[in-house]
Amino acid sequence: MEEEVKKRDVFTPVKRVYRLNFASAKLLSLKISEILSPEGKYEVDDKTNSILVVDAKKFLEKVEEIVKKEDSLEKSLLPPLSFEQKPLSEVLSKVSEISGVNIIWDTIEDEKVTARFEKPLPLLKALSFILSPHGYEYRVEDGVIRIKKSPQQFLTKT
Repeated sequence: MEEEVKKRDVFTPVKRVYRLNFASAKLLSLKISEILSPEGKYEVDDKTNSILVVDAKKFLEKVEEIVKKEDSLEKSLLPPLSFEQKPLSEVLSKVSEISGVNIIWDTIEDEKVTARFEKPLPLLKALSFILSPHGYEYRVEDGVIRIKKSPQQFLTKT
């Protein structure tokens, strides 16, 4: 009986490519490497921000769960960044380029931004830090970030 189980329990590799929209393939591959079988392998393609995984089907199902959980705009991380007296539009363009997320705005005053993020930071949190001192806010619409002026709050004197 034990001999029969060994014959049937053969590693059958399956290949799957995960193209990521928001998460960094390099960072996510670290989590994926922890759940692969001893025979499982992965390869990161920085150009397409994708991960090629070869492993048994049951391990690929676990990889699929991690990818679905981590590849979201809310979990998107910006690498360490620094801006010194840069126009707000330039900062937003750079953040869009680095994150791969479309950021749009109607008209903004090109106020100067100084910010330093020394550790990776969630994209949406970084945008809050960048925008709020200048009276702007963001809204996520269908995977696109829209920047607009914050509603003015009026103070009444009594």
